[in-house]
Amino acid sequence: MKKLYMKSIKKEMSHFYNSSNSYLQILHSRRENFFKGYLRFISQHIASLNKNNKLKILELGCGDGYSTCMIAKAFPSAEVLGTDISKKFIKYAKSNFKLKNLDYKVEDSTRLSFKDSRFDIITSQDVIEHVPDIESFLKESDRVLKKQGLIIIISPNVISPITPLIDLFLLRTRVAYTLRIQDNIGLFFRNLNLSLKKLFSQKADFIYEQPDLRNATQIGGDLDRVYLANPIDLIKYFKNNQNYKIINVNNSTSLYQKILSFFLKPFYSIGFVAKKIR
Repeated sequence: MKKLYMKSIKKEMSHFYNSSNSYLQILHSRRENFFKGYLRFISQHIASLNKNNKLKILELGCGDGYSTCMIAKAFPSAEVLGTDISKKFIKYAKSNFKLKNLDYKVEDSTRLSFKDSRFDIITSQDVIEHVPDIESFLKESDRVLKKQGLIIIISPNVISPITPLIDLFLLRTRVAYTLRIQDNIGLFFRNLNLSLKKLFSQKADFIYEQPDLRNATQIGGDLDRVYLANPIDLIKYFKNNQNYKIINVNNSTSLYQKILSFFLKPFYSIGFVAKKIR
């Protein structure tokens, strides 16, 4: 039943991303400032690899291609490939962002067409929460990644109990999470309960929800997410995989964020990096 549900959701989401001009416009509105922290995060981890090799970098869920183009500019000696499930997005990327070391391809991140051990870096930003089959996403990433390569995943922590507490203190709501300020109380307890259950579980438990594709472009706010993304699942998944070493868990930039993430790793935003050691 779960597989049938995933298949159905994937089909709905694929159709949505392939047909929505409004969603493409939302992607088009995100520019350099949006991706600046992402590029900085990638760069500091790529620097640890052997620069004498011509790196092959794969970005999953590249959207309109702007972020992939930024990566290609930052690493002119690398071969950079951006992929997305949407033919519409890839067509736009190919027409608008062109560099000698850059290419784009339509791909399903849960069933990649590439040969084994092809890439040195596999990266994505704000993508994993839109994937209806995380285990297949991670297995495929592992399959096409070279030994000593890196998997880099940036994403919000959808079940963080910290965020609703901050929202409650600031008297604010967030689209797709809360409609009223007092809703943050219930969201805090739900997220805390889920996070604690995950912390004490033996393995990753990927939880999915029904995306609101009808209102995703009209209202925004990540209504099209399908997976309750969190760093705990990734920590459990990769700790149970002897072929990987976890390098980083949280995405923190400022000093106060780094301090918070040090003490509250499971509850902070995702800035996950794992190295394939075998």
